[in-house]
Amino acid sequence: MTCKFVCYRQLLYASLVVLLLLAIVAYAAAEWKQAAPDQTWAFPQDHWSKPEYKVEWWYLTGHLQEKSTESARFAFQITFFRVGLVPESLESDSRWSTRHAIMAHLALSDLEKEEHWFSETVYRQTPLLADTHEYPENPIIWTQAPPGTEGRWSLSWNGNGFDVSARDESQGIGLNLRITIEQPILFQGPAGFSPKSVSADSASLYYSFTRLRTEGTLFQGGGTRELSGVSWMDREITSGVLAGSSVGWDWISLQMEDGRDLMSYRLRNQSGQPVYRWATVRGTDGLPTYYSQNELEWDPLEWWVSPETRARYPVSWQIRIPAEGFDLVVRPAFPEQENVSRLLPHLYYWEGAVKAFISGRSDHVVGRGFLELTGYGDGKRLPL
Repeated sequence: MTCKFVCYRQLLYASLVVLLLLAIVAYAAAEWKQAAPDQTWAFPQDHWSKPEYKVEWWYLTGHLQEKSTESARFAFQITFFRVGLVPESLESDSRWSTRHAIMAHLALSDLEKEEHWFSETVYRQTPLLADTHEYPENPIIWTQAPPGTEGRWSLSWNGNGFDVSARDESQGIGLNLRITIEQPILFQGPAGFSPKSVSADSASLYYSFTRLRTEGTLFQGGGTRELSGVSWMDREITSGVLAGSSVGWDWISLQMEDGRDLMSYRLRNQSGQPVYRWATVRGTDGLPTYYSQNELEWDPLEWWVSPETRARYPVSWQIRIPAEGFDLVVRPAFPEQENVSRLLPHLYYWEGAVKAFISGRSDHVVGRGFLELTGYGDGKRLPL
């Protein structure tokens, strides 16, 4: 790839940063469609984009192992975002007119060596840079790879699940995964309506696949590995996910050894106090039970300070849901799992693999999953 082409793409990146910052100011009060509790779903169509909402994302995390071993060696995160810039159609009929930006984040952790890598893309939505498609056309969402890497990052529907592909030659990481659905959709709230405040004046549409059979190829450090494992997928759609007093969130997904699945989050204010809490527990019968506010507790146990951003993250927690008999201690596989954007100023967050133990017992892992911590330090929350 020529230097001229690489520099051109870097210029496009810088231009998009300006577009995003201007959009936050100019369209903060724009009239996007709001998440409502009477949502009617149709699948697989609703895996595709819903551009009438301001923001949506397709988020996958998982643990992968080599076929000759039983323990997970790698953990991954890949997220595709569509961020609306203007809610109404532009006057131009050209497909080059931009109403949205598309971003993707890729993170890979070697759990054995305790190494973590992060890559990202961000482009305006245009036919040659990044786009979403309408059902049933594939891919669902895609972007060009980062400068210096040929090809695309993409998420596609394969009829039984999703195909995911992403690679960054400069970071020496990538993956091609085939993900198969083996359990029904889990709605993260009645009919997928997920409140983010007591009054439910901020909310999202939110569903998950909690245990996905995952197989494929992982690229790292110039080598390739054929891996398999279990992943988790979230699909969330919103036009205002945080209430006015909220500055960030703490979120967790856990696949428990006893067959239950847990998703929980807490939103917090500037002083760090929780303003809203929620949990969904899928039982061994496959049915969800929802908990909020005083029905669950999150208490930080250990903190880690990033040497790069100086953000202080609570990477270890005690999480209690008495009605489920959960009194869990959650600890990171290793602390150094921060994602720091090189494209959007001051955007960084902690996203990493974790293990769960019964409180008071650190000798037996009872679950594993992912923890996300946003809005710490001077960093911005994710661009929502």
